[in-house]
Amino acid sequence: MWPPVLHGGPVKALARVGLTNRERQVLRLVVEGCGNQQIAERLTISKRTVETHVSTLLRKYGVDDRRTLTAALGPATFRASLSHELRASDGSVETQSRVAHLVGRHLAVHRSYYQEFDHEADVTIIHRDYADGVKPIAGAYTLSHYVGEPVAQAMRTGEPLVVSDSSALVPKIATAWHSLSIRAAMMAPNLRDGACVAGLAVTSTSPREWTMDDVTLLVETAERTWDRVERIRLEAELGEVGRSFRALADAVPCLVWQTDAGGAVVFGSRALLDFTGLTPETVRTVDWRKIARPTPGAPDPAEHLRDDTWQGRLELRRHDGTWQQFDAGVSPRRDDVGAQVGHLWVVHRS
Repeated sequence: MWPPVLHGGPVKALARVGLTNRERQVLRLVVEGCGNQQIAERLTISKRTVETHVSTLLRKYGVDDRRTLTAALGPATFRASLSHELRASDGSVETQSRVAHLVGRHLAVHRSYYQEFDHEADVTIIHRDYADGVKPIAGAYTLSHYVGEPVAQAMRTGEPLVVSDSSALVPKIATAWHSLSIRAAMMAPNLRDGACVAGLAVTSTSPREWTMDDVTLLVETAERTWDRVERIRLEAELGEVGRSFRALADAVPCLVWQTDAGGAVVFGSRALLDFTGLTPETVRTVDWRKIARPTPGAPDPAEHLRDDTWQGRLELRRHDGTWQQFDAGVSPRRDDVGAQVGHLWVVHRS
């Protein structure tokens, strides 16, 4: 894959601005370090016209000189802003939207978006997109209508897609792209287990020669963003598992609690709270030994918790201070690598 290229530079937040196609072209060359004469020669326009465009860009971005403009739009600024956006977002769609807007502004494109692929259903979904001067295209699309070579190759290999002019694609795909005002595009695919599950794309309404820096930045951004999206979704899934466990624990006719590796209670079922008189808040400050003890003459479970499981008799302290006997079963709780992180206690009357 494309290696990240890191550059230094000051950080400056920029507001969203509307640019003409020519202003986009001039802006990219300014950021690349080209002088006015170089820009004029590359775009086949007069130097005076370039000066006018540069002045307009400075005014639109609210900066005093091209050095400040270049620094504000440089890779270091972008990466700092990306880190901020990834930290600030707490939803998978929100993350995709924030990054799409950031990339769209930085690369001065007409449209930027994340798309997720459902190959079995032949569907690609764009939850939200950044659109500047074009109509937003968020929605679901038939995947095969828009994917041909070299797009399919990029999705198979995970290598970035770079299209300078979509007119060079096969007529069917070119027509579909043109219907969405896409004449140039880049996409950085995200592969998981050999399948392309998503991709970060940017598009332009006119042909554009993408630079290696453009490609590198897009690939790096896609990798960091999808890692964040997957982490958010995993946390939500684990949270749902936790909620399901709590609902189940509250529904069974047993007293259930979980402890951490040090023996502190981290969760108590409704039946446990009703029996002990504790609340969801106060139960979290209690060591299990404050609410449970071995019956007289029975082994102390604390001496056996290194085993995989433990079963025996316990006495539990009722909210009125009396102690009552129960049958108990204790199982270890382990993390993803098998390390013991606590125990699950299930207690019921015999």
